[in-house]
Amino acid sequence: MNEIISRNIIRMQFERLNMSYTRMLKNFGAEDIHRFRVDIKRIRAFIRLQNTNTVTPIEIPEKLKRVYDRVGVLRNLQLYRRSIKKSAGVESVSGHERKKVNNKLKKIKKHLKEILSVELVKKAYRKIDKKISRNINETDVFVFYKNNMNSIANALTIVPAEDEHLHLIRKNLKDIIYNAITFEKDLVRKFPVTGWTKEKEECMIELADQLGRFRDTRIRLNHLKKINHPGNKAEPELVKIIAQQQELTKHIRQTLVTTV
Repeated sequence: MNEIISRNIIRMQFERLNMSYTRMLKNFGAEDIHRFRVDIKRIRAFIRLQNTNTVTPIEIPEKLKRVYDRVGVLRNLQLYRRSIKKSAGVESVSGHERKKVNNKLKKIKKHLKEILSVELVKKAYRKIDKKISRNINETDVFVFYKNNMNSIANALTIVPAEDEHLHLIRKNLKDIIYNAITFEKDLVRKFPVTGWTKEKEECMIELADQLGRFRDTRIRLNHLKKINHPGNKAEPELVKIIAQQQELTKHIRQTLVTTV
């Protein structure tokens, strides 16, 4: 049974993370933040795989988790600012609202630059590297995949579907996707799950992207709903998109059954 050298994968993942973290520290651009958060998600997905059949699970260090959360708030504000002029029936948002968002962004960026250490990622890597006591094998991968698919199936049985259920489905899909990519790109080998194909991977990516776009729209509409502006149609749009949750859940269920 082929073993996968976990330390090598973690090392490569943290090297990528350190590069994206260094770029992000320069000006906290939206794309740099996105890249940093994706790199952390890939590490987190592999750690969850590493924790399969493990008595003492490994966790992302707390400081790195907090940075991930804080820059996530910053990115949501950046996305809101980007869409503020053209969103959900708000033809023109007041200059006061735009100024308020810009000031908040500046304040958060300034605070992050003051508190973040350039050594943060390297310190987190050393902590995790010390805790890796075993390599994973193909059975671990299969068990991990099966557990995630069972979690998705259970979430899809809940009617009506709430945000938390859609979030759980997306998290499980992304964990599978990220680990498949790790095998393909870092190990240059096929994801060792029986019946795994490029078609299945692309199907999962599309479903996860749909769920991501849905979540971004909900966040944007929730922001816009708070704006007191004549002709603001965010509230009815929000009601409509909440109703669409059930259709989206139904579509995901059908797609997973027929394709995955």
